[in-house]
Amino acid sequence: KIQEMDCTTTEAAMQTFLNYEADSVNWSPTHNHNFDQRADPTAIGYKTWTQPRPNVLGADYKLEMIFPGLNPEQVFDVVSNLEERLKWESRWNNSRIIDKTEEYQ
Repeated sequence: KIQEMDCTTTEAAMQTFLNYEADSVNWSPTHNHNFDQRADPTAIGYKTWTQPRPNVLGADYKLEMIFPGLNPEQVFDVVSNLEERLKWESRWNNSRIIDKTEEYQ
């Protein structure tokens, strides 16, 4: 029964994601840096799309990135460690950690 619950839960979450992903093809592209046209095949590439959310201050974002020479586990480590990311992510130059909660340490 646990396997059935996990499978059902996973399938429902996956279907929600697939529906969301399918709708994202209608979103507005906002950035395309070394992604479609790989001017530098050794450099990181990224492409973003946005979708304003009605009656909400904010938007949904979709991001696809290319990390040449790294496997998915290495990429996760590189982008999920905020303190390290602040050292190399130029778009976050003026960012700083203002609070840490036990949940996210």
